[in-house]
Amino acid sequence: MAEPASGLEDIPTGSAILARQWRIYDADDYTKEFYNRLGNPLATPQQCPIDNFEKSKIPILPQKEPFLLQYMEKKLGGGKVQSQKQFLDNDRKVLRFYCDFQGRPFILTYFLADDTVEVLEVHAQNDGYDSFTKLLARRKLPDTDEVKQPGHAYIGDNYLTCDEIHADSVINCFGHQLRILGVDQYTQNFY
Repeated sequence: MAEPASGLEDIPTGSAILARQWRIYDADDYTKEFYNRLGNPLATPQQCPIDNFEKSKIPILPQKEPFLLQYMEKKLGGGKVQSQKQFLDNDRKVLRFYCDFQGRPFILTYFLADDTVEVLEVHAQNDGYDSFTKLLARRKLPDTDEVKQPGHAYIGDNYLTCDEIHADSVINCFGHQLRILGVDQYTQNFY
């Protein structure tokens, strides 16, 4: 019979159990006391080594880049407003401008919550124009109407803001020069 191990160590190869190598790294209080009474104290406990199975159970949190997350959210049609305070302060607040382009009436709606613009065409009955209601769907309106081809530089972050709209100003909406004729009561009070 093999004599008891004097410390925390590998069990000798000749006494492998089920053809596996076993390592003892700690013992319970009863076993420690038993070896102390024999006059052969155990070595200090060691940290349990981590094997590949234990490593595979540790959850790995993906490192997400904020720029990539923002890109993916916008690509999927979402995304958040850059300034949450602006959104909370100005939610459902809309400026409405009555405009004219080549004798045809338009309504430019400016949403203060996210600085987006929508341009609607106003039709009268039998006015002779096709009834396309939106000249511009709700989006940010860039300062320039220059169209970039694939591979060229991005237009930039220069978008129309409510500070740039004045009573005598002309708004360039992708080549349509919208001349402001009037505003509604809320917009007049806002300015």
